[in-house]
Amino acid sequence: MPKESVKHLPVLGRQGDRLKAKLAARQSSDLVFAVVGYLGSGASLVARLLSEQANVLGFTPLKIELSRKIAERSGIPLHEPASIARTRSLQDGGDELRKKYGASFVAGLGINQIYEIRQQVDEARPRLFIIDSLKHQAEVEILREIYGSSFYLIAVVCNESTRKGRLRKKFKHEPPGQDSEVLNALMKDDRKGAEDFGQQVRKTSQLADFFIANEDQDEEGLATQLDRFLLAVTGREVVRPTRDERGMHAAWSASLRSSCMSRQVGAAIVGPNGELLATGTNDPPAPGGGVYQVGSEPDHRCFKWPGDQQRSYCRNDRAKQDIYKEVYTVMNEAGLLSATNPEAIARALGSTRIGALIEFSRAIHAEMDALLQIARHGGGIPKQTSLFGRVYPCHSCARHIVAAGIAEVVYIEPYDKSMAIELHADAIREVSVPKTTADDDTRVIFRLFSGVAPRRYAALFEKRRDLKDARGALIQVEQAPGHTDPVLTGSFLDLEKELAADVQAALDS
Repeated sequence: MPKESVKHLPVLGRQGDRLKAKLAARQSSDLVFAVVGYLGSGASLVARLLSEQANVLGFTPLKIELSRKIAERSGIPLHEPASIARTRSLQDGGDELRKKYGASFVAGLGINQIYEIRQQVDEARPRLFIIDSLKHQAEVEILREIYGSSFYLIAVVCNESTRKGRLRKKFKHEPPGQDSEVLNALMKDDRKGAEDFGQQVRKTSQLADFFIANEDQDEEGLATQLDRFLLAVTGREVVRPTRDERGMHAAWSASLRSSCMSRQVGAAIVGPNGELLATGTNDPPAPGGGVYQVGSEPDHRCFKWPGDQQRSYCRNDRAKQDIYKEVYTVMNEAGLLSATNPEAIARALGSTRIGALIEFSRAIHAEMDALLQIARHGGGIPKQTSLFGRVYPCHSCARHIVAAGIAEVVYIEPYDKSMAIELHADAIREVSVPKTTADDDTRVIFRLFSGVAPRRYAALFEKRRDLKDARGALIQVEQAPGHTDPVLTGSFLDLEKELAADVQAALDS
């Protein structure tokens, strides 16, 4: 049987890789950054410093002020001095826009301005857009959907007492009394407003790609942190994870093991030199030690084990429902209720701390799983050991963390249900920065995480280029700004069609 004739593609060696060259021509080095932070955190300061660092690296920084856009749409004067009333008007204006047009609409105002800038200015240098600032998680979602890996969210964090002090100073000319009750209400609505369209800074901050602590407004220190982040994003220098970043990534990785029907939580215990001592996850305890996991026989994780029911269910939720019914029955039989029903009682009790009960869950908490793992293996906990977890520990875990000898807890997400500080202020304190050698307070530190978030850990720290040449010498990266994870400027379908046509033309030649 004669051999089938084979058509060969034209030799492209001298021309380079034609397809890859065409792909590279469609990639953008423009970046879109956004900043999120509570009132008084210093988000605008971080946005300014980010602009300065981006300019040093060769980008053209372009700032998008969403508060200005809200003011324009809401009829709020643009050049009024700062006041509580003006801040409240901007909050209400943003809420109204989200309520009228959708939760992501305020981000859409920024997207519209970015589009207009692209049409007007043919910038030779790559652009770095800075959106100041986001207030709702839907705004993050739409920006990520549009700009993909070229979008980065920076969360500015600091203690509530620090933020309140800055706001009092900012609004020092307000009438007496305005700096207490009204200011507290302003901060509360900033943290968590109406669920659908109100400000949700707390939830938005948790979606960040980079966290930066701004406790003392040290511009030089903030600039150094931002510069390191930009160097990692652009690949200009070899940037590798810090101890905190390694610890938080280990905790995040452990959380992915969890099959809890309520939330995935992970914890990692890290020694003073960055050594990983143990990880833990929230799942039901298994006979023999540890928790149930993939491969356990039998496997009695909650989603797999219905118990005496026909379908698997959350035991904690079921227990709370039983409590609601019990309260209704007891009060009704005692003649303490008039015109109401069990459902109304359940709704009312669900808004109290009864609705926040977690003690009926089958799962052991991630922090306890990690601590018990060390105990089972006969290990000890060295001094200056840290526990990393995405979520602030509950008060039950907190007291065991203190008793175990952990020096500090590092977390990302606040946990309103926890009464750790209320119950154990004698043994726990909350700070925003690591403990210094001059600090002689022996209480366990609970502090917010600062650094690259686990969601971007691999993308920013993985080696994506050669670091040495044929002779083993370090390769100097070109000084032009770029991006280690570029996105396409057009539809992948259009590019696919164009490349397919090139390949077919080569086959037919």
